[in-house]
Amino acid sequence: MWTRYTETNSGLSSNAISKIVVTSDNKKWITTYYGVSVFDGTNKWTTYTKANSGLADNVVFDMAIDSLGNKWFATARGVSKFNGTTWTTYNTANSELQADMIYSIAIGKNGKIYFGQSDNFITVLSGNTWTYHRVDYGNYHYDVNNISVANSGNVYFSLRDEEFYRWVGNDLYTYEYPNTLLDYKVKSILIDEANSKIWVGSQYGLNLLTASGTVKYDFLDLLGISSAEIYGIAIDGSNNKWLGSAEGLVKFDGINFTVFNTKNSGIPTNSVERIAIDKNGIFWLANSGLTRYNPLATGTDEIVSEEQIEIYPNPTQTKFEVGCKGKVTHVLVLDDLGRILIEENNYQGEIDIESLSQGIYYVQVKTETGVVTKSIVKN
Repeated sequence: MWTRYTETNSGLSSNAISKIVVTSDNKKWITTYYGVSVFDGTNKWTTYTKANSGLADNVVFDMAIDSLGNKWFATARGVSKFNGTTWTTYNTANSELQADMIYSIAIGKNGKIYFGQSDNFITVLSGNTWTYHRVDYGNYHYDVNNISVANSGNVYFSLRDEEFYRWVGNDLYTYEYPNTLLDYKVKSILIDEANSKIWVGSQYGLNLLTASGTVKYDFLDLLGISSAEIYGIAIDGSNNKWLGSAEGLVKFDGINFTVFNTKNSGIPTNSVERIAIDKNGIFWLANSGLTRYNPLATGTDEIVSEEQIEIYPNPTQTKFEVGCKGKVTHVLVLDDLGRILIEENNYQGEIDIESLSQGIYYVQVKTETGVVTKSIVKN
């Protein structure tokens, strides 16, 4: 169920991981404090460093991907953009970036790119136009260490261990502690567009921001954990929230919290600093190296490949079948936001999608040894 990759047993460039991003081809892009590693999930690794590429610096804090597939990297010496062939670097010398130390990147639905920097600065790139903004915090200087953009254009960001904000147009709103947050030390932000919710991880637990107010989940009260440090948040296809914390991997189903730690699971260490879930439902954790967790596997962690699964007919107007040499245990049909449209817990040979609108959907097939997700076209 649990597999660990480190800089000594794999092609991972460093055990110190700052971000994990799963791309549309299901590759894992892993930013570290010594370059960027790309993993296909089975055996192929590619690493980019300052020495073998146009990456501005080996210390990489964050990564984002724009609508054209360009990869943007926040480094200690500016921003690097990679289009798959060519590298371009932006810094204080050739842009409106106000510092070369870039801690966070977020890209809005409108294509605007936001760069969080030191000294309370956020620089925005819209097309070819740069603008910069500074949060007035008196004589205090902090890093903009987390930033995320909603489809509405609202920007959520934090000053390291100090304040959390919502930026709407020309207005800046502060989420005050203790009225609207458990504490002011924000570690992670996840915007749940499908459910119109904002999830905020902080030192003492999880905060849920909605239009009607804030729900605070204090981990000391709920789990007896005094310093949760929620570093990462992800949502799976069943709408469970998974939290990377200082005390292990935490699952929240909306009612109950379940903690996976070194005492009750195969997780290598308790501190989970980043988390991502790929197209096949496999979890990838920054966990003193890279940890792969397959929640469906039992015994040996065998990987089921896409080539072993066939969806037919594809395209289809009404029904489809799943071809697999092994036993299919569960089939989900999801939209492009990951929402479950059809769930079949006892697959008997056909899935009826006639009621769905025309378009592209995703079929998640669960077997006894793993999960594969493939696309299907509904005519």
